[in-house]
Amino acid sequence: ASSDAAAAIRAVAAITGLANDDSRLLEIAADIGSDVPFFLGIGSTQSEKTVQAMRATGRGERLTPLRLGTPLRFLVVYPATSLSTAAVYRESVVAKEPVSAEPILAAMDAGDLDEIGRGIANRLAQSAAKLSPMVADLLEQMWRCGLPRCQLTGSGSACFSILGPGDDITTRSSALRRALVESNIKAHMIFAHTTSIPQRIHWQDCNVD
Repeated sequence: ASSDAAAAIRAVAAITGLANDDSRLLEIAADIGSDVPFFLGIGSTQSEKTVQAMRATGRGERLTPLRLGTPLRFLVVYPATSLSTAAVYRESVVAKEPVSAEPILAAMDAGDLDEIGRGIANRLAQSAAKLSPMVADLLEQMWRCGLPRCQLTGSGSACFSILGPGDDITTRSSALRRALVESNIKAHMIFAHTTSIPQRIHWQDCNVD
């Protein structure tokens, strides 16, 4: 929905002759939803040597360009269950001490996948798993199948694994597919990679139903 909203904003801007980097577009996007500005792609560039990401602060609408030392590949697993974002946030507990994002930002800049894996965290994962045991089961199965750097996406219910060049994704995704079938967990598996925004994205959809 957020990417659709951003596409609609860019379409209206093109029709009315507004520049893509017009600050009013970000203001409109932020009013619609916290993560809509990200999908506008303002300030994001990509070349063969440099892949850009965005750091989101505030409620998600304040964006700062980041450099990725290496493109990232992902296996995203979307279980056949949904979670209410509002309910997940209601169940969450705010930690007394925040965790600095600087180590993972440095790891992203250096392209150090192991450090990225150690640094990724999601404060909503515990509440999401409490509301949907299937999410907890899915993450457990991903770890058991040897998928690296696994975590929940946002408030769920999809989970992801960050893949490195040496990861045997064919064997591990096949093992996960079998494990999900045996556990009666229905899900879609999608392979994705970092790209510039906005851009038409292509993916391979592996349905394990």
